[in-house]
Amino acid sequence: MVRLKKISAESEEKVHAFLKKQSQQMEASLHEVLNTEVEVKTEKPAMAALADINEIVNDAAVISKLTLNNVENGEAYIIADYSSVMIINGMMVLVPTDVINQNISRGKFVAEDLERFDEAVSVMLDGLNETFTTSFSPEYNYELCETTKAKLKAGAVQAGILPKDDFIINSYSFQPDDFPKIHLHYLIPRTTGEKLFRCSLEPEIDWGERTVVVVYDSIAQDRDFIRKTLEKENIGVADFDSINELIRSIFQEKVNVIIMEVKPNDWDSLMVSKKLRRNIKVMKIPIILTMQNPTSEMIYLAYKAGIRSFLVKPLNSRELLEKVHELCA
Repeated sequence: MVRLKKISAESEEKVHAFLKKQSQQMEASLHEVLNTEVEVKTEKPAMAALADINEIVNDAAVISKLTLNNVENGEAYIIADYSSVMIINGMMVLVPTDVINQNISRGKFVAEDLERFDEAVSVMLDGLNETFTTSFSPEYNYELCETTKAKLKAGAVQAGILPKDDFIINSYSFQPDDFPKIHLHYLIPRTTGEKLFRCSLEPEIDWGERTVVVVYDSIAQDRDFIRKTLEKENIGVADFDSINELIRSIFQEKVNVIIMEVKPNDWDSLMVSKKLRRNIKVMKIPIILTMQNPTSEMIYLAYKAGIRSFLVKPLNSRELLEKVHELCA
């Protein structure tokens, strides 16, 4: 959890005024941002945006240190970007969200040092009555392009809120229920000479022009049945017993259909489905949920998560093939 300390009344008033102005500017484009692939851009450079709010930055007192699981060589510093509020290395900076977002490009880095980086992160802005809690995974990894890094670093150093030492920025993008899209930017100073993240690229599988199906199921027998049934029809299959591995494969390979198991009182698959439906890159990939003894609650939650295709266990090879061919047509 990252909690911001109470700032002075004068600074808080300035924060309110700035946020009000920003929210008014963003309201008009919010629907477009959330419902289309059109990206909102700004003509105002990051340097100018930082320069405009130096007075507020100098008066802000916040804590933004976050220790990550299984990181032995140091600590990571969080940059939280929410409603134009950004925390840079322990100082509050107010920057229009699109100044940062317009130059974010998709990356494929995997944080191997973390067992699971999907713990809830809660950011509370004291006095602003803004709270959100969500979960996310390192598979949703965005890296700022070098131009944006340079502008952000130069402006932050000029404002006296960043040392001149080199640093790395990793960003995670997600969208909680009833909230605009949020980007969390992580600032990792190079102080120990050791990498806090061992980043690697997964080898890509060349499936050619074949239909590709990725499968998550906790039962090896069911995974084996699905794989053998589909491979008989020359359909490429990648099956996983970890939902995180499945997510990683979706973003690294061209996938035609996703098959996921959902179990009573275990809603990981539904939460993942909801997130995938909100990611522009993969939102159109059909998802099939497999379930045993489905309840009305499971079906309702699945529909709410954007799922329209279901298979009931024990699986039937004819129904499985019909469903896959139907979704790939």
